[in-house]
Amino acid sequence: MHPQGPLEHPEVPYNAPIHPLKHSCPVAPPYIPQAPIGPARRRRAGRGAEETAAAPPAEEPPVPCGDPPGGRPPGRARRLLGFEPRELASWGRLVRLLHRPRDPAALGAFRAAFGLLMALDVPQERGLARLDHRTLAFLGPYWYLLLLDKTTWNNHSYLYGLLAFQLALVGADRYWSIDGLLRPQKRNAHVPLWNYTLLRAQIFIVYFIAGLKKLDADWVGGYSMSSLGRHWLFAPFRLVLSEEMTSLLVVHGGGLALDLSAGFLLFFDATRPLALVFVTYFHCMNSQLFSIGMFSYTMLASSGLFCDASWPRRLCARCPRWLRGGLPSTEPPQRSPDFGFRVLFGIGEIETNVIKPPEKI
Repeated sequence: MHPQGPLEHPEVPYNAPIHPLKHSCPVAPPYIPQAPIGPARRRRAGRGAEETAAAPPAEEPPVPCGDPPGGRPPGRARRLLGFEPRELASWGRLVRLLHRPRDPAALGAFRAAFGLLMALDVPQERGLARLDHRTLAFLGPYWYLLLLDKTTWNNHSYLYGLLAFQLALVGADRYWSIDGLLRPQKRNAHVPLWNYTLLRAQIFIVYFIAGLKKLDADWVGGYSMSSLGRHWLFAPFRLVLSEEMTSLLVVHGGGLALDLSAGFLLFFDATRPLALVFVTYFHCMNSQLFSIGMFSYTMLASSGLFCDASWPRRLCARCPRWLRGGLPSTEPPQRSPDFGFRVLFGIGEIETNVIKPPEKI
């Protein structure tokens, strides 16, 4: 009771709740009784907390290489570039991208084509006929004679030496090779993506540097090869253009535009079919216009490195069944034994088709 007696109010009874908007005394919320926690409930609650604290953290599942997580369809960047831009955001992601497993078929096809072309080119043009018959080594004698007398060699010779050195570093022997017959664990096994990246970068440099060399005044003005427009290969262009305009626009302008853009057009999936048409036509014309040995055919063979890595496998699968016995394998590639190593900088273990995340500290 109030110390000064009951409050008198003409409108509100003594025991009635006071309206919060009319009076300053707030109304307390109604009391809801709760059942007391017994010993059994305390034990269950304690046991659950102990189990939660003692349970080890769940391990993250392996992340597949090359496929977007969660089964999501590939985004626009992956469809255009083959990878997501966020895969270049850190050193660890870049290493994982470069070690993404790839089909060795295109790499093996280029190795076989390059070896065949070098077997034809070296005795024919490079003066190594006797040496080629005496030894099975190619890379050492090639670079030795190249550096011994550089005045008789052109820039194509440097390219052959670089490609031979790079093929010795990559897993080009994983598909359709004698090593695969002698070592079954390497036969038809995955190769990392950097194998293709290395050779693609080399071919890109060849095209782009050739385009930069054509930016001088003589080539842009149409004076470097002014007499080339009368060759029979350019007869279709002379039906609509004069000989001077054919030399300026087709020979000089077309050669400059192709060399500067060929590497980019071959890289993107959307522009690769168009690039293959122009590059094939360009190198076939060069093989008839100039005496440059097997360079044109070597560049034609390198175009397959930019395509899907399984194109030789699919091509062999379309051949008749009786012919497949002497062709490369059409079976899917197997896991590679050379991917089980630990990468520096705490990135984690990289295997053939899975990447294990680093252990949590």
